[in-house]
Amino acid sequence: MLSLILAIIFSYINCNLINKQDAVYSNILILIYNLMPIYPLDGGRIIKGILQIKIEEERAQKMIWKLTKITMIIITFVCSIAVYYFKNIAIFLSCIFLWTIILRIEEKRRKLLIFSEENSKIYSRKAGKKWENQQ
Repeated sequence: MLSLILAIIFSYINCNLINKQDAVYSNILILIYNLMPIYPLDGGRIIKGILQIKIEEERAQKMIWKLTKITMIIITFVCSIAVYYFKNIAIFLSCIFLWTIILRIEEKRRKLLIFSEENSKIYSRKAGKKWENQQ
């Protein structure tokens, strides 16, 4: 939202140091980039919040990761074409940056899932032994 506010502010400022049109466009691009339905970005968090209201949390988590991966595949394809036509490697570097963030978060999520499953197995074994001892 800060990008939108800055875009509005830059559209009304008369300053010779920066090109007003470039400042507005760059802030609008940041806004669009941040609202993409990719989980670590704000757009993905918004969709995750909406999904968690409608369905259970675990199912919402799986759906948001599928949506994130599909969106990133599409963005990778579009970025590849854009790099070819515009001859600007910055587009591809931003795509690599997003993939790096997504893969790191996915790795943390899997480790947490494995850790919680191991703890639940240990807890269920201990609970089972206590129940056997009570019999």
